[in-house]
Amino acid sequence: MIVVPVLLLMLMMVIQAYLRIDAQRVAQAAAEEGAADARRIGGSSEQASRTAYEYADWLSEGSLTDVHVTVDLDAEKASVTVTGTAVSLIPGIDLSVTQTSTGPVEHFVETSGEFANSEVFEGGN
Repeated sequence: MIVVPVLLLMLMMVIQAYLRIDAQRVAQAAAEEGAADARRIGGSSEQASRTAYEYADWLSEGSLTDVHVTVDLDAEKASVTVTGTAVSLIPGIDLSVTQTSTGPVEHFVETSGEFANSEVFEGGN
């Protein structure tokens, strides 16, 4: 008689774990897309934030709620943090999710006009 409730509880725990993992995946993907926008030449915090929000909304289909995006952009690096809450099957459990993506900001570098090492020798590469 006690087997059925235990099996149902285990099933709920497995489903809850999946929902949490899915919310983390959504938050990570949204952070990466936002950071990619911020890192581009001419990228901005506003565009990165908008991209992360839109991507989280599109990808989550309700698995990540209360989404908040924070963008930290300076001349050398861009960092986007996406926080939210995973859907909970069990009331009272805090399932907050935070994922961050950081990378260097792209810069245009002019060439010196000199030959590369492989072009110095006859025969090229």
